[in-house]
Formats: sequence, structure tokens, C-alpha cells
Amino acid sequence: MADVAPSLRRTLAAPVDLLRGLDPAWHALFLRAAGLDLGAPDLETALLQPRAIDRTVPGFDDFAPQSDRAVWPGDPALSLVYHALASPRVHPTNDGGPADPAIYPDLAVLEAIENWIWGHAAFPTLPPDAVIATFAYEYRSGGETAHRRHADFAYSRTGVARIGQREAQWNAPARSWQSLADGEFRVMPARYAAFLAVPRRRAPDGIAVMGDPQDGDATRRFLRPLTKLFPGAVHLGGAPLTVRAREFHRAEKLRRIFVETGLTATGNLAAPPYSRDSVNTLGFVALQPLGGSVLLAPAPMPLVRLARHADGAFATFPVPPQRSLPIFDFPLNRHFSSFMIISNLLLAGIEGAADLLRLDPRIRPRNAPEFVNMRHRVDRDADGRQVLTDLNSLPAQAFTDLLHDGGFDAALFEDGTADGAVLAEVAGTALPASLPAFSIVAVPDFFPYAGQSDLQDWVEQYPSHNRMDQFKEGGPAPLSQGRLAANPTTPHPADPARSAFDRHDETMVAVVGRPYAEAAGPTRASRGSLHTTSCLTDDCSNEFAPGWDITFAADADGRFYATFGLGSPFLEDVKLCAAANAYWPAASPDAGRTFHRSPTAIPMMDAELGYHRLHPDCPEPARATGGTLGWDGEQGPFIETGTDSAGRAWSMVNYADIMRSDYVSNAEAGHVTARALRDLDSDELIARMDCLRVAIQIAGRQRVDETPLWLVYAAPVAEWAAWPVPGGPALAGRGYRYEFVLPQGKPLATDDPRRLRQAYSRRVLCQVTPDAVRWSVDGGAYRLGLA
Repeated sequence: MADVAPSLRRTLAAPVDLLRGLDPAWHALFLRAAGLDLGAPDLETALLQPRAIDRTVPGFDDFAPQSDRAVWPGDPALSLVYHALASPRVHPTNDGGPADPAIYPDLAVLEAIENWIWGHAAFPTLPPDAVIATFAYEYRSGGETAHRRHADFAYSRTGVARIGQREAQWNAPARSWQSLADGEFRVMPARYAAFLAVPRRRAPDGIAVMGDPQDGDATRRFLRPLTKLFPGAVHLGGAPLTVRAREFHRAEKLRRIFVETGLTATGNLAAPPYSRDSVNTLGFVALQPLGGSVLLAPAPMPLVRLARHADGAFATFPVPPQRSLPIFDFPLNRHFSSFMIISNLLLAGIEGAADLLRLDPRIRPRNAPEFVNMRHRVDRDADGRQVLTDLNSLPAQAFTDLLHDGGFDAALFEDGTADGAVLAEVAGTALPASLPAFSIVAVPDFFPYAGQSDLQDWVEQYPSHNRMDQFKEGGPAPLSQGRLAANPTTPHPADPARSAFDRHDETMVAVVGRPYAEAAGPTRASRGSLHTTSCLTDDCSNEFAPGWDITFAADADGRFYATFGLGSPFLEDVKLCAAANAYWPAASPDAGRTFHRSPTAIPMMDAELGYHRLHPDCPEPARATGGTLGWDGEQGPFIETGTDSAGRAWSMVNYADIMRSDYVSNAEAGHVTARALRDLDSDELIARMDCLRVAIQIAGRQRVDETPLWLVYAAPVAEWAAWPVPGGPALAGRGYRYEFVLPQGKPLATDDPRRLRQAYSRRVLCQVTPDAVRWSVDGGAYRLGLA
């Protein structure tokens, strides 16, 4: 490394003071890992000298192997002190486990040290193609970077914040945001900053792009960040920079319902509640400066709430009758008990519009919410006041007739989802104006510790055959592999008269980083059981049918990412995604077996789906109060037995009716929660899938996505060797008890209008690990099969 610039030595005092002030546990850690004494009188010199680094100390094995410095001017990722303080794998303890959160440096300290290191990059001349751009970014462990070789920064020109019921809270040991609080979702901010960047092709010496190359990547240019720009930075020409953060966000799902269908609205569609934005709605989102970067987050609020006009009246839409085209065997404007919008052409019955239905759902644009909740009727009483009726209060026939016939006003609901632009506007350089980042304010992630990329890696693990046959619908593809433009209808935060985004830029959602030629070390595994959260797009679901975090719309000039095509409210999508074998398996729990819709892809345990009071595993105290509720406010399936009027025994599956399920009502009652799912990570979800594949492939002799077997029971087993096995060779290790049935005939009604019964002709009990399964059919002898 070249001699340290005098300006670096002059400004060393500030970070030295921060380092000296760390808890003694950190002093001990630096001594063990690098022989660095934070209390030494010559610490300024010691930080810059080459030194031996013990990478066997927990958390330092993925520190950049090309570095031997505690501080590498201009590159925090090559600086040992920054890695130790910012990596979620490093903790100031002897065994490498998490310490008291109070002794970790807070975000202000991390920001100050990061900025100080970035600020001493050397740019005597700027690259001729340099630009300034706003990026969402994070410091990550080696397996989560674009090059996957060592811990480093990951960047995207798209950030993903998440709505929540509780305020945001920093999880210091995880160096990320806490996702839950007592089962309620916390707001999850996204972090943005301005960077000097250059356009580069995807190549070993150009830029690393996370994930497999996509069609067209060979000719695309991705922006590679070179150095962070922050207030007071002088490393671009010597003049201090000023940085100002701006944003504009908009939520227009409700407006789009009326625009796309032609239904009549009451009030101004450009105003709340139909269209809410950063100008017409106070506190829509908030920016919090950190000193160099900025956090963007929505305000905490209920997951869903009734949409109201300024005078407090409920906003409604007139539900039209169910319509169908003769050539199709499904309604045009209904999906189960949701109002469905495919196209205003379809609803108008224009000739030829039905061709849109023939399109693969993954390529149909969503220019309005595809699914809208229509389950809350709004009437007027004798005094003209609005009265709200939950349709679930109606008897079965009246419920069915009303959903079919329409002719009533249904309440509209708001959620906090939106999209927009974040701009870190930089002054003090001769470079053109900064480019904004695309910002998604997304729904909560029910599996915050499971990554889309982790599950995608599992799917693609075998070159000869991937595991997409796990998913009958959907899949784990992350948004970072998408290649559409950001919403071109978004006004520029600094100039609302023009668009924030170039609609021809197809690299906005990619995750990028240091090129392979500048990285070192072996390729590393992905996150696995590391319990961190993320605001980048590889931890976000890709679009289609319609999507979880984002979907796509289209106009005469092409397709683009937007949130206004997602469900209204988002829980309408959640129910349908969950019922379709999770659809987005790293975000949505799998409720396919709850509603007997799609073959299960990632089994949720019975305890997570909720115990009916008659379920054999229902805790005794809960039986008297109706059982327990699952993550979605519903209760899972179970085998129910009884006798008929002639005294004959019967056995059927009792399960929830998707037509009667209403996640909006469940959320309003406080019954939608991630409490039971909070610790599930990528490793656990993959273990469940591995065991499901073994059970179905061996005991059922079928593909997972094609099996007619219905998983009606699932429970974990900590150690099969300790399980009482009735004869035959025993299994060993961790696994699950899975029970399947083969449905027969049509479902039957029960005394509970929210539930149905299903007869079956075959029952398969499985004791399973990822390597073997013992199974019994209809009470017969157990057999053993090896994976």
C-alpha cells in the first residue's frame, strides 16, 4: 500500500477516539484477531501498518484475504476495524456468540467510521464516464455479496423498505433491522447514499452481478459504485461536498381500480384515499439522515385499515355482478371470494379481449390490483349513516348469492405499500445531477431470515435437474434477477415535471459489487442460518402473477415495475399466494394444505397453521376456547372421526374453506402474526423441503408438484433415534412426521360455515429425514426407503 496521505493522518483523531471508546470486550477481540491494541498511544500509526490477522477467530474467516490492514484508506471492506464492527458474523465474545446489544457500536458510530475510510480514497482525476447515483447498500458476509468471495458491500439501485405495525428497531448484534416485536411486524427501513459510479459490463474485471446471467446481460451496462459521497467529503477535487436527500412516493392502488374498470368513484381520484403521495399525505414516508447515508421508512400503522375520505366516510366501490365468457370455465371478475381485475376490456366485454386470458399469467401486466377485497358491505341506516357488514356473518346461501350477484358497495382498504424515488442530491462537483434510486415500500416478510436467493440456490443445486418441481405455482426467484425498468410514471424528487427513471434502464433492480478480478478467496455459501434482514432486492421476490413485493405494469412503451398492481389491500394477495403452495416461498408461508388448494411445497407445521379444538395435538387449555390460531388467523387441517346416524364410523379431513377465509378481517382482529414463524430461516425451510421430497418420491412415487396426496399432518421430531419406533430399522437425526391422504369425492359442509370435510381413500404415515423415510399405508407395516 502506498504511503498514507497527510490529510488522512490529520483526520485520524476522530475514528481513533471512537475506537478507544469501545467496550473492553472489543479491545480484547482486536488483540486476539490482529494484535491491535486500541489503547496504544500510537494507535494512529498502528491502524495503518501491515499486520498478521488471525482468520480463525470467529467471524474473521470471510474478511477480505487480500487485506492485511486495520484501516485501508478508501475501502471500508478491506479495513479490519470496519469489518469487525459492521459484520453480522463478528461478536466481541470468546466463543463468537452474540454479546449484550448495549456494547455494540450504534449506527452513528458505524456511519462515522465508514465515511472516514471512504473519504480517503484517491481520485486526482475522475473517470470520463463517471456519474453520481443513489444506491441502497449493505455490508454483508461473504456468501451474500455479488462475488461471494469475502465480506463486502452489496449495492442496488433499488431499495426495499417494509411496512409494519411497530416502529423500526436496530438489532445491533445482527447489524440489521429487527423484523418482529411480540408477533407484530416492525417497520423495516432501507438505507441509501450517493456514490461516484461508472457504467461497466458484467465481466471479471468490470462488475460482479449477483445471480445467474439473464438474457441480454452481455450487452447491458451496470453502474459500479467506486466511492461514497457524503457531506463534507473532499476526495472529489478537494472542495467539500454537500448532500441533500429528497424523495417522492405514491400509492395509487385504489385509484387504479376505478381507472382500469370504469367503475364510478365518489370524490377526486387524484386525492386521498384513492391516490396518496409524499405531497398530499403528511408523513407518508420519512427520511432520517445518518450523517452520510439516509434511512427511508414508512410510519408504523395497522397492516390494513378502512380507506376513508377527508370527512371520515368509508371509501367504497360498487361490486358488479359476476361475469364469465362462454369459452372459459372460470369467472372473469371473481377469484374465489375476491373481486378480480384482469383488464377493463374484459369487464367491458369487448370482442377479442379474452385473448388476454390466454396469456401466461407471468406476462400479463397488472395495471390495477388484480385482486380486491369485496367482503365488507357498506349500507346506510335510517339516519343515512354508513353501516359496515362483514359478509362472513351471512349464512352460506346468502353469502354465495351476494358474492355472485354483486350489486352492493364494498369497503376499500388501505395499506402502506407504495413505490417512488430516493435522491441523494450532491453539490460541489462538476459531474451531472445525481441519478435517483427506485424505492419499494413493500409488505412484511413473514420469513425475514430466509432469503429468496438461498432458496433459489437450493433449486439450482444440481446441474442436471433443478428442483423447480417442488413448486406447482410460483418459485423463489429473487427480484435482483429481474430486468425491467423502474416505474416511469414516478416524478423526479427534484423536478416533478419529469420522470425519475429512464424507462430503458433494465439494471435498476440488480445487486452488484466489486468485480471478481478485485475479490479474493473461495466461493462461499449463502446466508443459511445467519439471522439478518436486508433491504436489497435479492431478499425480495421477483414479479409475476402478480407478485409479493412488486409486480409489473405496461403502457404503450413497454413494461415496468410498479406496486399498484398488487392486491388491495396486500392481504388479499397474501391469502391467494399462501394458498398456492406459498408462491413466494421465502416470503409467504405455505397454506396450500390449509385450504386444500395446491400441493404443499414448504410444509408449515400444524402448530404454525393453528390447531382446531378437535385436532389431536391441540393443547388442552385451548380446546375449551376453540383451539389455537395459525399465522394467518386460520386453523389447519386434521383427521376428524365420528359415527353416522346408523352408528357407522367415518373418518374425514376437516379443513378451512378458502371462500370463507378473509385475511383482512383476520388482520383487523389482530390474528395475522408471524409469532410462530419468527425463527424460521433458510436452513429450516430447506430441511422441510428435503424431507417432503423424500417422503413423496419414495412413499408416494411421484413428483412433489404433481402428487395428488394431501399433507394433512406435519410435526417436527428433534431426534428420531429417541423416538419409539414399533419394529423395523430406526431412523436417526432430526426430521418430521408427515401424514398424507388421497382425497376422494367432493367436499361436504360442516356445522361451521368456515370449514369443510373431505373423504379420502388412502392414508400414508411417514417418518422422514433428508436421507430416508419409513412409511406405512392404511395402518400396514412400516417400510424403509433411502433417498
